[in-house]
Amino acid sequence: MPDSVLANRALLRETMVRHGFRPIRTEWWHYYFSGKSFPLSDMLWKCY
Repeated sequence: MPDSVLANRALLRETMVRHGFRPIRTEWWHYYFSGKSFPLSDMLWKCY
């Protein structure tokens, strides 16, 4: 991979970890957030 791609992936990882997300080992683009619970919402969202 080009150095620019590796640098962007590292930046994403550092930023996500700094804000409480944990990376998923098998998928570099997915993260897990375990820092806080939120109530369920039954709000209907408009899809465009």
